Amino acid sequence: MEDQTWDIFSDEHLYQLWQKKAEIYCQGAGEFEDRTFGRFNKDVLVYLNRIGIGKNLIDSLSIIHVTGTKGKGSTCSYVENILETCGYKTGLLSSPTLLEIRERIRIGGTVLSQRTFAEYGLTILKRLEETENTDDEGTTFKQPNLIQYLTVLCIHIFLQEKVDVGIVEVFVGGETDCTNIFSSPSCVGITTLDLDHLGKLGDSLESIAWHKSGLARKGRPLFTVCQQPGPLKVMAERAAEFGAILKICPSLSEHDFGGSPIEVGPEGGHQLINASIAIQLARHWIEERDPHRFTFDATKQEIYPASKTSIDVNGDIIVDKIPFARPFILPDQFKKALKECSLYGRCQIVRKNQITFYCDVAHTVKSMASCAKWFLSKAGTQREGIDGRVTRVLMFSMRPKQQTPEILTQLLGIDFDAVLFTPSWMTYGEHDEAHPIRFKNPTYRRTPQEELINTHQTRMSFEYVRAMKDPTNQKKPIIKEFPSISTALQWLAGGTHDIPQKLMTLAPKSDDNFDGGNHIEVLVTGCVTLVGGVIKIYDPSSVLGRDDL
Repeated sequence: MEDQTWDIFSDEHLYQLWQKKAEIYCQGAGEFEDRTFGRFNKDVLVYLNRIGIGKNLIDSLSIIHVTGTKGKGSTCSYVENILETCGYKTGLLSSPTLLEIRERIRIGGTVLSQRTFAEYGLTILKRLEETENTDDEGTTFKQPNLIQYLTVLCIHIFLQEKVDVGIVEVFVGGETDCTNIFSSPSCVGITTLDLDHLGKLGDSLESIAWHKSGLARKGRPLFTVCQQPGPLKVMAERAAEFGAILKICPSLSEHDFGGSPIEVGPEGGHQLINASIAIQLARHWIEERDPHRFTFDATKQEIYPASKTSIDVNGDIIVDKIPFARPFILPDQFKKALKECSLYGRCQIVRKNQITFYCDVAHTVKSMASCAKWFLSKAGTQREGIDGRVTRVLMFSMRPKQQTPEILTQLLGIDFDAVLFTPSWMTYGEHDEAHPIRFKNPTYRRTPQEELINTHQTRMSFEYVRAMKDPTNQKKPIIKEFPSISTALQWLAGGTHDIPQKLMTLAPKSDDNFDGGNHIEVLVTGCVTLVGGVIKIYDPSSVLGRDDL
């Protein structure tokens, strides 16, 4: 917004200029997402100071900080939609990316235009470059890595856009995450815990709970959902250590919807859990910042056995010395926001003439179990209204990890006619423009051969768990590996009329097409880049809107 020479660029070309400069700049940061500097991320605070944002400006922002393993992005979206519906101007930092990096920062519930995002992004790059020779106060690298850069950019945009509230989703963990820079957020949320990022967070739920609880702050509420006893005990200990106020969120059914049914926009039963913590985070923020807006009257029903509970002076229900946040009567705005909220890439259905894609990012055992249940329910309902033969296909991509066999086991209850495995790139050997690996130093990138090996290992894991369940192979689906997402889609859709022109330019037409019958139901799951790749081909406007397409 400072450099007049940007006016010579079209919106798209300016965005491409930002992306190229950001890729090159962030590659100087060394290993991606792999630095730890104690309770606060010291580097991010230094980078912010270098662009003129000191502690006072950071603390001037009203922040809702959210971490967890499952559902933190969904929870942030619920909070964003609730507060937007109530008339407040929101800013959101979330991850990961489906189509373009700019999705990670939203203002007012909307992705910034390519030009606006690029101008903000280039401004920050310029300031960081100009201050590289200043005292770095012991930072490891002069340049930030991608997630550090996005954190700095997010704070700058929140301040420039004068948001009422910033909703910040952590990238990894909490204690050492680069977003752990807020000294007194309005409140903190910890969603459902599961085993993920084991190399960084430890191999137990207790270790993961320790990291996630690192966002706790003195005198600030720390909301969580019902967790297993071990990690919940760790949260309580960490909350006491920091002087935070830990509260468990009651289920949605314990709240008063005024006789209306409980309706949550994104499908999937697990979203009810995410919504239960979102309404508590939103309620607390409104009560603190705009106390006369709603009354949030408590419900009258007793929701837990008297023998296990006591009630404190604030009306919160105590269970095993950890209080439950009070259930309340939801304002109409809350109910409307929950019903109308949409989550891209999470339980998202893309319908075409002869193909329906069921898109759901899932990379833990619990999330895959929820994904399978959702698919069986929705695809089963659709199948009842389709005449003729309906086939089912699984498209899967995920870098092999310790829990991969158990994750894949959750899909064995579905009779797929074909199972397709592919690396997480649209075109062979080239990661998509939104893939974070493009911002990595090339030294740390995986080679095309490594990607293909990963795909084969994942396929072998599937074959193994499938053979364990059905050693006789009574119904064996077609199982294929592809070198890219586009070639898999070309094979899948080759016998239908649902082949977008963009797909034709990315992959040659295959002679060996899938016989999908009258309709194909495709479950697209695993890593976000696979889900994003399918949506980018078939329904990009659902994520970015129509102005840039």
